[in-house]
Amino acid sequence: MMLLATWSCESGVPSKEYFTMERKFARYFHLMAQDLIPDDGYRAQLFGALSSYQSSQDVHRLLSDLRQVLDVPEKLELYEYIRPLVLLQHQMEYSYRAPSAPGVRLRTIRLRHLPGQSIGFALRGGFEFGVGMFVSVVEAGSQAELRGLRAGDELVRVNGFVIAEAIHEDVLNLIKSREEIVLKVTHIGMIPIKEKATDPVTWRYADDLDSKPPLEEVLKNTTRRKGRPLELKIFVDASGYSSIGCGILSGPRNFPGIFVEKVRPGSLAHEAGLDVGDQIVEVNDTNFLNISHNEAVMVLKSSKQLNLIIRKKVGMVLFENRQKQSPSHSLNSTQSGQSQPVMQSRLPSSYTSPSKNLDESSLIEDQLRRGLDGLGKATSISASQQNGIETETTSFSYTKVSSDTGHTNGTIPADEFTSSDIDGKELRSFEFPKGQDLKIAMEGGNGTPLAGKIVVSAVFDGGAAIENGLQTGDQLLMVNGKKLTDVTLAEAEKILEEAKMGSQKMVRVVYAQSLFLNNEECVTYF
Repeated sequence: MMLLATWSCESGVPSKEYFTMERKFARYFHLMAQDLIPDDGYRAQLFGALSSYQSSQDVHRLLSDLRQVLDVPEKLELYEYIRPLVLLQHQMEYSYRAPSAPGVRLRTIRLRHLPGQSIGFALRGGFEFGVGMFVSVVEAGSQAELRGLRAGDELVRVNGFVIAEAIHEDVLNLIKSREEIVLKVTHIGMIPIKEKATDPVTWRYADDLDSKPPLEEVLKNTTRRKGRPLELKIFVDASGYSSIGCGILSGPRNFPGIFVEKVRPGSLAHEAGLDVGDQIVEVNDTNFLNISHNEAVMVLKSSKQLNLIIRKKVGMVLFENRQKQSPSHSLNSTQSGQSQPVMQSRLPSSYTSPSKNLDESSLIEDQLRRGLDGLGKATSISASQQNGIETETTSFSYTKVSSDTGHTNGTIPADEFTSSDIDGKELRSFEFPKGQDLKIAMEGGNGTPLAGKIVVSAVFDGGAAIENGLQTGDQLLMVNGKKLTDVTLAEAEKILEEAKMGSQKMVRVVYAQSLFLNNEECVTYF
């Protein structure tokens, strides 16, 4: 089911409220600049760059000038405080070219030494130089690049060891001494430069300002983009305006999310570059990946200043393939004494889980092409109003699930699992001969941050997993009737091994499919 909410917009000239808010942002930025750049000369250079931008409206020149001033990791935070001062039509270009603030979230990178192959990265730094260990180069097409290591990453742990006080040579030896390497890293975006112990530390950006292709070219090819979707952060100040001028809808249960459904020409949303099919990932630090429709509307209406993170054109195919004959009607929701249109529409009940061997755009197209078989139909879908607010009640009955190759794998025992076990994900299953290797790596289980859940952390070529569409992030639930919930990792590995040694000719795996979430706290990415 899709729910549609529209913010009608009556455009006009910005009011005094708008200019007052603009001055408020400038004052706040001035205070942060004083705090992060104590040197008067550097601060004057920073304000000069902003003054030049105000007159020239050249965002590329602004970003180039900022790199000369914001030249150490401690100053990178200022890019976020400058964002509200950037013109609306430059928000996406600014987000695309400006470095992100230094990260605090750790990522896990797993690498393996292979005969005759380099793992593909170089390091700088060490305790003897007064800095940490930083990735300075990642070779294109290397194992390190494919597993997600980036130039400008700082190593925090190597094979479980904290390396804050490790010298350069010790870290190298630690990496070389193990066949398997587990790195915990955080992205800083800069690389320390210090050739001798007596030299002062200087820093350079991990990538050049023009190292990326033009944004226009990237946006043009977004629907054919493979890998992680393009994420951009934009700031929209609607002070003095009735709204930003766009409509949103909630995606269907198998492709959840909040998507831009319409953009009014000439509106703030149009000027900022929002397009139909863009997914709203976050608004003012509120995660929109698993938010209800009503909660999303509430957050979007709760403030005139919106910091949005969007994924470009991720949901475009949802709109291109929406059936014209789908029933729709409008409901009136009353809020603060005003009536606003709220529309409801449905996707066909045949909307099933997409094939995982395709890029993200193709995933949705594949989803919309499938017939009524696959995931069981919804037994009831209803919308009602309580206290003037639209609510949604949905009940689903899972009947059978087919693999991507079209083979039916039988009834999935959904009643075997609690809602906390499944966590709202779609259940799928497949079978493979017990003589075949599954070829996956797993993580989680009892005693880990995944709290009893066994999650696929890697899928390797040539195994039953990749043949049947299992992918990183999927949660393993059952193997040959034995549950993998609330077990340790060792117990899960034992269950898999026993299934391969048992009397049955086939091994049956039941899993909960990942919902396309890039949630580094729940899944390890490679």
